[in-house]
Amino acid sequence: MTYEARMVTRFTGLWSLYIVTDSQWVSDWPAFDFARASAPNWAERMEALASLGYEPVNPEADWEWLELSEPDDYRVRLLARFPVQPLTSGAES
Repeated sequence: MTYEARMVTRFTGLWSLYIVTDSQWVSDWPAFDFARASAPNWAERMEALASLGYEPVNPEADWEWLELSEPDDYRVRLLARFPVQPLTSGAES
């Protein structure tokens, strides 16, 4: 089964990664908090995904980057999307 990993900057400026699963409750989605303002690099994103029990569907694929903003807000949030699947090795980091 394929899911979508999303990495976002919160309005605090810190980065988080979460997996959108079949659950209707956001609180059930696996999440990883990088707790820093600089964007995580590729290796750090892969480590975070593995720690949540996921891996890329296609390791050669690029993350899709989007800018999000509110009409009455000067701040812009970044969101990155990437297709993932449960680890096939059965071993989580």
